[in-house]
Amino acid sequence: MIHSNDQNPASSAIAGTLGYMAPEYLAQGLLTDKVDVYSYGVLVLEIVSGVQNNSFQPEDSLDTLVTSTWKHFQGNRVAEMIEKSMDIEDIDEVKRVIQIGLLCTQESPSARPTMTSVIEMLTDKESKLPTPSKPPFLVDNIDLCKYENTDHGLR
Repeated sequence: MIHSNDQNPASSAIAGTLGYMAPEYLAQGLLTDKVDVYSYGVLVLEIVSGVQNNSFQPEDSLDTLVTSTWKHFQGNRVAEMIEKSMDIEDIDEVKRVIQIGLLCTQESPSARPTMTSVIEMLTDKESKLPTPSKPPFLVDNIDLCKYENTDHGLR
């Protein structure tokens, strides 16, 4: 490991699975606790949607599981991203978990919560969650209206 000017460890080689690696790690090789938070958020979204990020097949080939979930969240249609075979007792709790996953996958590392905060958000169901900002790799010019009433590659 080598250290950059801000004392964050930087790896001399990028290693990991595409789709789970935080953008700052891909771009600069910076390893921080927020890189793990990003990966955790992707995993949370995979569990709730029932779809692996790397096998996500949306109508628009530019979307990822993260960007598609964020667009659904923005359009107040996040329930469409939930795996249909899940036996859900409390839909609001599942929506909350999705929102936490989106908070973990925000583009800016400083905007992502710490894992301690994630645990607090998951256990304190009464606390108000912040609104997630845009995730990385989002193509801003895609029309959100075309996402209504579609499965977006979900099984």
